[in-house]
Amino acid sequence: MALVVTVANLKGGAGKTTVAVTLAEAASYGGPVVLLDCDPQGSALDWSQLAADSGHPFRSVVRGIPAADLQRRIRPETANYAVAVIDAPPPGALDIARAAIDVADVLVIPSPPNMADLRRVPATQAEAARHGIPAAVVFTLVRGGLADYAAARKALTDAGMRVFATWLPLSVAISRAYGHPVTGPLAGYGIALMGEIINLSKEATQHDRPDRSRQAR
Repeated sequence: MALVVTVANLKGGAGKTTVAVTLAEAASYGGPVVLLDCDPQGSALDWSQLAADSGHPFRSVVRGIPAADLQRRIRPETANYAVAVIDAPPPGALDIARAAIDVADVLVIPSPPNMADLRRVPATQAEAARHGIPAAVVFTLVRGGLADYAAARKALTDAGMRVFATWLPLSVAISRAYGHPVTGPLAGYGIALMGEIINLSKEATQHDRPDRSRQAR
């Protein structure tokens, strides 16, 4: 069965699609990967199509399934893959976002390191906690030289939340990555983050986390 990694934050503008695409492309170096675009806007699917049109298609397979019946669909959609990455929608499609979290083996919560964006992180984590799904925050759009990152990280860890060591900087190259293949620093970021996700998944298994999502599939 595929390792299902859901990228979700119950707030828009957190960098979910960039993280999801980057993770899917990083994981594809180790085996077959499917990226399930559950956002009705279809940003990940559009990104993959633009990359293919440029002559540099994604290594991962991208499918658009903006539907709330993921518990029923997750097994056939992921049957032939080692990893499935889900790009969850913003809270405007809350039923789909919750379904995407519900089927996850690991939840990745992207957030810029400012207090306005961090306000929705606890609610997102709570959705995973209700089902015993391991979750951690990854910081996105981090500006170098500012104290926001350190303060945000401390605020989350003080609240008992896990934060990945890998973070995504705010840079011109990354801001222009949409529609292009995942290369350079963005690829390195995805590989590092995927390594942390695999470690988190292993930790959860070692602690005998009830595998609720797989039992339901």
